[in-house]
Amino acid sequence: MGFDARQLKVVGNPVPVVERVGIESTGAAQFAIAEDGTLVYGVGTRSLIVNPRTLVWVDRKGREEAINVPPRAYTYARLSPDGKLVALDSRDDQNDIWIWDLARETLQRLTNDPGFNRLPVWTPDGKRVAFTAERDGVESIYWQAFDGSGMPERLSRGSQLQGPDSFSPDGKRLVFNTPLSAPFDLGVISLEGARESEMLLWSAASEVNAEVSPDGRWLAYDSNESGRQEIYVRPFPKVDASRRQVSTTGGTRPLWSRDGRELFYHVAPETIMAVPVRLGDDLTLGNPQAVVKGPYAVAANAGRHYDVSPDGQRFLLLKDVAQAD
Repeated sequence: MGFDARQLKVVGNPVPVVERVGIESTGAAQFAIAEDGTLVYGVGTRSLIVNPRTLVWVDRKGREEAINVPPRAYTYARLSPDGKLVALDSRDDQNDIWIWDLARETLQRLTNDPGFNRLPVWTPDGKRVAFTAERDGVESIYWQAFDGSGMPERLSRGSQLQGPDSFSPDGKRLVFNTPLSAPFDLGVISLEGARESEMLLWSAASEVNAEVSPDGRWLAYDSNESGRQEIYVRPFPKVDASRRQVSTTGGTRPLWSRDGRELFYHVAPETIMAVPVRLGDDLTLGNPQAVVKGPYAVAANAGRHYDVSPDGQRFLLLKDVAQAD
């Protein structure tokens, strides 16, 4: 596409220059242009950025049930609060959010724009999906009705990358991640009034994958403050009041059961652990036990790649589809 340097705007229509340019799972394209106009690029080996994947249910006895979703480059899968729909982050050449209806077996596109859309998170009432979207070179948090009606509405402000992590159960707050002082830190947006945001937890370490407990009193997250990723829990929203370590041998990507009686997390390479918990004014933790073991696909970056059914008995996981060379 041409560029008018005097008016500082693009002109004309875009024209393909080369095909099969390699793209990272983050959306970064592998190319550079020298001062003399020479283009250097990495060639993508397949049309998909991430290997094609499908979805499966896995119960606590390891029994697997296939889900008839079309294979795509799925990176994150999020169940709706009622367990009937799945929001899917697909890292292909479109980089959009899709909604899979488990009963009707239909795949509907939620986002439809040339920017990068990722990290879907359902609102507690199941009416909207929040996600990170790239608009004008800035990745901010938006939300939209789950059926694609209406226009996406921007929730966050500023030029810093921000991604949604978890809503409070009453839907009045959204915890987000942002690379403020470390690889990632945690902030919170008030969804009432002027929708002001403030930092919630930040340090020289990285704090990611925040999940508010079903009673709204606790915040689980993972951090590398000890030198490796571990799961921690703090009171919410007064996170400075106390801190408890949940995992014992490392862990990432925490997730509360819907009834608040368990806290799940991922241990590399392919294991999901469960910790019995008792919520309330104080937090009681049990011993971690493995509930699911691989082989299942794991997101290339830090986000949570799995979910759990409303009854806590089945896990929604990604599975790579075998491809011929």
